[in-house]
Amino acid sequence: MKTLLITALIILITFINNAQSPIVKEVKIDPITFEIKKLPDTNKISTTYESLGWILVEKKGKYGFIDSTGKEVVPVIYDHFCDFDEYQNGWALVTKDKKYGFINTKGEEIVPTKYDNIFYFGEYQEGWAMVRIKKHYGFMNLSGEEIVEPKYNSIHNFDEYKVGWAIVEKNKKYGFIDKKGEEVVAPEYKSISLIP
Repeated sequence: MKTLLITALIILITFINNAQSPIVKEVKIDPITFEIKKLPDTNKISTTYESLGWILVEKKGKYGFIDSTGKEVVPVIYDHFCDFDEYQNGWALVTKDKKYGFINTKGEEIVPTKYDNIFYFGEYQEGWAMVRIKKHYGFMNLSGEEIVEPKYNSIHNFDEYKVGWAIVEKNKKYGFIDKKGEEVVAPEYKSISLIP
């Protein structure tokens, strides 16, 4: 049975690589029925996922991955996958119910899908990615840990006013955070200005 399943999957993968339609073929694994599909919004399965031996599957409008034995390696709960290493080595950005997070090459969700936006690492501070929940901003580090809780209405660039500090705004009041992610001046001032 396993040999037949593996042979069928190899034939399906070959068919997927040559097919024009995004929906290729239905395959039965255990009592669950999956549809093998190409990655959403792309013309072919990502080579990163392919090199891992993963096969994209869809069920009720959600996506996940199985391996060549039919074992589910990424649960079928996501709306979209980005390529690995686009944001951080060994991580792929995923979306679930319009929220963003990351999975690793083991298929584990290493950053929960709770953010409304995740910016690229290094855009604002080396090794940090700005994150947004509703209208509040914060930062995560390269380990996926929140180092600045998303509680600020805005965060300015570091070093604009003082080296190593960034202005933060919360409820129309201003303060500063440092490059450790610590709030060094609470946001309690109506304005902050440079004196020439």
